[in-house]
Amino acid sequence: MAESSVARKTLSLLTLSVSFVAAHSIVLGIILIAAPTWLLAIFGWSIECHKFFLQQAGVFHILLGSFYAIEFFAYHHIRMLLTAKVSAVLFLTAHCIWSVPQPGVLLSNCADAGMAIIAVVLWLRSNHSRTARQFGR
Repeated sequence: MAESSVARKTLSLLTLSVSFVAAHSIVLGIILIAAPTWLLAIFGWSIECHKFFLQQAGVFHILLGSFYAIEFFAYHHIRMLLTAKVSAVLFLTAHCIWSVPQPGVLLSNCADAGMAIIAVVLWLRSNHSRTARQFGR
């Protein structure tokens, strides 16, 4: 009975985590579309480019967040989330190595790494519990 309770709690935490990551991406996407220069100003950046590219990044964030939620709630997987977050961490780490690290880049890197780690830990714990129940352990 205790194992079942732990499994339910872990699955609830995983559901909450994936929901938070999806919401974070969707909200960030909306901000990138609606107020891209405002968002950049918060981190002290002034990029002289057409807003289109920032807004395009916003659309991609909305799509990614939607795909995280769809994949998890429809198929009970987090592959898309992990692929995107690990790719982001690799890209942001490389950016920090090859250029002057900006606070916003470091913050994004830590946030993406944290989201990926939490998702992996909860995913592994929930799957271990599910597997153990299937084989009567």
